Amino acid sequence: MVEPEKRGRLGHVPPHPLAQTECVLARHAKGAKEATFLPRLAAPVVGLTLSGDSSTCAMIMEDNSVHTVLLSTMAIKTTMATLEYCPRSLNTVFSNDPAHPRDIVMNGKPGTIQWFDPVSVTTRRKTHVTLENVIDGDMTSRGIRLAFRDVLVASLTPNLIATVEKFVNYDGENHVRFWKRTGNSEAKLVASVAVKKDVVFVGTCSEPASRFANTIVTASTSGTISVWDYTEKDVREDMERSRNWQDAEIHAVSAIQPNGTFVSAHGKHAVLWSVKNMKVIDVLSCEDDISSVSFSSEGRYLIVATKKGVVCWDTLCLLVVWRIQQSVGVYVNSVGCFAFDGPQVMRFDVETGRVLATVQFSAHVEQLVVIEQRKGAIVYVAKTDKGLLCNRPLFIKTSGGGGGDRKSTSTTPKTPFEQLARVSTSSSTSSQPTCDQPFVQQPRPESARLFAGPVQSLPPISFIAPLFIEKSLLPPPVRI
Repeated sequence: MVEPEKRGRLGHVPPHPLAQTECVLARHAKGAKEATFLPRLAAPVVGLTLSGDSSTCAMIMEDNSVHTVLLSTMAIKTTMATLEYCPRSLNTVFSNDPAHPRDIVMNGKPGTIQWFDPVSVTTRRKTHVTLENVIDGDMTSRGIRLAFRDVLVASLTPNLIATVEKFVNYDGENHVRFWKRTGNSEAKLVASVAVKKDVVFVGTCSEPASRFANTIVTASTSGTISVWDYTEKDVREDMERSRNWQDAEIHAVSAIQPNGTFVSAHGKHAVLWSVKNMKVIDVLSCEDDISSVSFSSEGRYLIVATKKGVVCWDTLCLLVVWRIQQSVGVYVNSVGCFAFDGPQVMRFDVETGRVLATVQFSAHVEQLVVIEQRKGAIVYVAKTDKGLLCNRPLFIKTSGGGGGDRKSTSTTPKTPFEQLARVSTSSSTSSQPTCDQPFVQQPRPESARLFAGPVQSLPPISFIAPLFIEKSLLPPPVRI
């Protein structure tokens, strides 16, 4: 029904649970016996308005798309695809794509993933991953309540896509699908494998030149790690490389590095593996449970986020570079390393923890993705309780700029986590000096520097051994 102010009032009729659902726009003309219909809409209409001459109407659908309809023929005239969002989807995919570094990948409606531009907030492409028949009109819980598959996690490289799918409203097996990327936006299914329902992690190597570019790792929360060998025609699991480290549960799995290393998080331990033979290289012990593990862009430093702190681990020298005792979220990709606490996000140097840039959102950040739109122009996109928020380069403030809450009388480089604490306390106690968070920085010993160069430059073992002995006898670093 169209009101005098030419704004639409829409009514939703609850369908029968066993009836097929379809969204239709109906036009009732004065004096006409029957209504004119525009059937098979992609989603329910949630907003409607008429043009001044009542010849055209514009409608907003629940999938966030905008359409104009020519009322004389009840045909869609133009369509503008914006960011698609469906509350029924799992909405757990939220990452960037190495093949399209300016796009962000996230769930669309159930069974699909989409690539969207965070600046124009438009969807560039979509892929139907589950390959199952779905009712396009069923975009909310008002529709059918039957079981369906949705994408739980996706790992992307320039050559392939690996996805893990979960049954929603049904206690069934998960599925791992492997896709070959054939073009700018096309993907061809190579293989689909049913796995246990606790398989929820997947890791790939994003470097096409690496010998491990076609190696994929999946892991279950119960602790089993599986290795898959991918080809353009088939994917096979290497059963000989399947591992279960001390029967410990897995909390996170990192991507595979070009040298073939990756990390799995088991409770309070981060295990460094060689995917070539699945042998353990080393184990890092933390003080509490690990929530995420991410390698820096060069593949040497591992950022381990726990419930109470963050640790930077040099996986080449097998040394802890620095650690902090503050619960923050961490996001690491090819653009850089970022920490977020509440509404504030900071970019920091991975080796020193020095603050490089800081941005402020209007809501607490729950998840973060960062892309580089052009050289030096970084775009921050965050999932918050207010929805998706985008912070464009115009609002980015570097740590070297003005601002009373960023000034410090100390000449010691601030870590992003110390900076976060200073900002949060300066507003309430600006007249008194604030206390920095406990921070432990372990300088790299001389023996570690020796291994930073090529192997042919190493000195004799008679020179290296005393350095190890000396450093082993030193007392532990003092907390400042």
